[in-house]
Formats: sequence, C-alpha cells, structure tokens
Amino acid sequence: MFNLKNPKVERLIEVVIWSFVWMIVALAWNGFIDSILVPLRNKFAFLGIIWYLIYALLITWLALLIIVSYVHIVDKINDEKDKD
Repeated sequence: MFNLKNPKVERLIEVVIWSFVWMIVALAWNGFIDSILVPLRNKFAFLGIIWYLIYALLITWLALLIIVSYVHIVDKINDEKDKD
C-alpha cells in the first residue's frame, strides 16, 4: 500500500506516529497538572472561567519555553557540526 522506500512517506508515517504518542503524553500530563490544581480551583472558585484562562496561558507559556529551548539546543548542535 505504501512505498516505505520513499523517504517522504517514511517521514510522514514517523511524524504521524510521534504526533499520536505526544498527544497521549500531553493528555497524561494534563490530567496530572489538573489534579494538582483542583484544590486551588476549589479555593478560588470565584474566579470561574478566568481560572481556565490562567491555566491555558500557563500551559501555553510552558510549551513555548520547551520549544524555544529545544530549538536553541538544535541550533547549538548544528553550529558545532558546521565547525567540524
């Protein structure tokens, strides 16, 4: 069905599989973080929907921090390879 000797098809399959794996990991972490924050959500119930906005912004900031760090590391590795 698929020509696995084609690098583009191999890369597509790899990206789809890793995307699925990371989605499962993200859901697990979401459950963990949410369970930690339940007492805070109950304590500050008056915030209502604002609480979810704060939570979404926190997770977005964390994801961006991880992505920027990853890109920085990859750039460093590529620079070292270019020097060799």
